[in-house]
Amino acid sequence: MKTIMMLFALIFSIAAFGQSSNYEIVPVQAGTVNLINANATINLDSGISADLSGNKEISYFVQLTPIGNCGVLKLGEKGNNSFTVTKAGLGSDNGSFDYIVFVKYPRMQLQQNIQPLKVNSAPGK
Repeated sequence: MKTIMMLFALIFSIAAFGQSSNYEIVPVQAGTVNLINANATINLDSGISADLSGNKEISYFVQLTPIGNCGVLKLGEKGNNSFTVTKAGLGSDNGSFDYIVFVKYPRMQLQQNIQPLKVNSAPGK
């Protein structure tokens, strides 16, 4: 319950920040992933990848939440098509975590391209 409350606080604070500028920050993809040998690669949905490739004003960030004995996580490389996550401390090499991808869209672009949040649950690669 505490994690859910913290997540809502994060989303509302991000939304408030996005609305005070010429950009809008939108949650666009979420899921649960299992680390395999302390690593995971998460593919971005094709629509998000197309947006990131086509406009340098669009960027994204990722919120990671370890589950159970997953330990400390580190966001590795971020590309237009995927991002990597690695275990950065104590914990299970095969632990699980939740993630949410937020995209920062220029307001004009947002009205044309926004898609509903997609929730994925798949093992890491």
